[in-house]
Amino acid sequence: MNRKVLVVEDDPAVRKAVSFILEGNRHLVMTAANVRDGLLLAPDADVILLDLKLGSESGDQFLQEFRAQGFYTPVIVLSGVFPRSDAEARLKQFKIVDFIEKPFKAKDLLAKVKSAEKVAGTMESTCEAADRFVAATQNLRLLAGKSITEIGHRVQG
Repeated sequence: MNRKVLVVEDDPAVRKAVSFILEGNRHLVMTAANVRDGLLLAPDADVILLDLKLGSESGDQFLQEFRAQGFYTPVIVLSGVFPRSDAEARLKQFKIVDFIEKPFKAKDLLAKVKSAEKVAGTMESTCEAADRFVAATQNLRLLAGKSITEIGHRVQG
């Protein structure tokens, strides 16, 4: 299955290069140049590649707003400004799945996206199981207090 990858990057050349690499490897790519546009597209993404320095905005702003909305899509941070250790410490609360320092190699980018896609798949399975559990619980509540005969009619009907 082709996963949707959102690239939130203010540098048009980097955004285009990342899109080219991902599309060349059969990913569906959405792009945004700022926090506002990224937040509009993010709910549809399976994986997010997020630059930390977005002009006058920051990846921190994006993560804070996105997580506050209840979304836990796997995020890979891209940065050419902050060293990995600083970025990871700064963003620990947002549960990013990986970090890529600019400049990067295409094979490294693809490997990290593939890893994040596995996280996304695990999250989907967990959400589906939770949905089934909620539905089963609601059915049990409906059946609570019913007689065996009433339940039989409900199943047959």
